[in-house]
Amino acid sequence: MIMSSIKKRILLVFLIPLFSIASINDSESCFIKSNSSGTSYCDGWNAGYKAGYCYQRIGCITPYVPVCPVQRTGESSYNDGYNRGFLKGKTNNTTTSSGDANSQLKPLQNNDYGDVMLNHVRRNRQLANERRSQTEYSFNKANRDGVSAFNSGNYEACIYYYENSKNMGWYNADFEYATGLSYYALWEKSKKEKFKSKVKKLLKLSKKHGDIRAKKALKKLKELSK
Repeated sequence: MIMSSIKKRILLVFLIPLFSIASINDSESCFIKSNSSGTSYCDGWNAGYKAGYCYQRIGCITPYVPVCPVQRTGESSYNDGYNRGFLKGKTNNTTTSSGDANSQLKPLQNNDYGDVMLNHVRRNRQLANERRSQTEYSFNKANRDGVSAFNSGNYEACIYYYENSKNMGWYNADFEYATGLSYYALWEKSKKEKFKSKVKKLLKLSKKHGDIRAKKALKKLKELSK
């Protein structure tokens, strides 16, 4: 009997540490498992935000959850994150439509973005009109100076004024006609083909823009080229 009692004590001595080790391993595995299923502050924030955002909203679509905020003093648990996320989601659920009938009837939030865009468009139009007026003024001045130079026999000056104003976006049939004849004067003097091609191009433009004289001049130029 004494031996049996001693054996039992020996077995207990060896079994108790083994039992303790097994318990420690089991508790560690449970902790890892529960943590991986979502118990952090940010897990709570994500779940709480969705719940608060869709609180009492039928057909609510789960929203995009904002980035988890920095924990405030005294906050650390899943529940702390959940409660904070719930309040934030509930606050935001009146500012963004999620597809249900009630939210679709709510007016858009007031902001000045539309006014900024309208002012931007107006300013661009104003600048465009100012540029247009400026180029129109510059072209009309070049037109007057160019035709005046042609009439006084200063053909190079007429060509100069035209070439420096032709890309302003404006045209004048009389100016084109005068410049075409100025190039004709240079062609007659030098017989360079580049001047002749300019004559044809400008007279055709003048004709297109309504100058009847250009049509007659083109016909005469064709006869001279035979």
